[in-house]
Amino acid sequence: MIIDIINPLRNKSYEKEKREISLEVSSDYYNYLKDNFISVSEFSRDLKEMIKELMSYLSEVSRNKIREKYPHIVRIS
Repeated sequence: MIIDIINPLRNKSYEKEKREISLEVSSDYYNYLKDNFISVSEFSRDLKEMIKELMSYLSEVSRNKIREKYPHIVRIS
């Protein structure tokens, strides 16, 4: 299943651009989200945590490359 998140960021540098992120998830997870009425903000928070965890497995060089390529999507603190 595809979940579209429209304009997930409210950053001044991206205000004028419409951004859409599509994420493919399993049918079970999609049904879980639908059945539990999880809001986009909750989903976004979960997605950020997932990205942080995945990033922790990458080398510093790889993390820097991802930060440079996707500064508006991936932020690691």
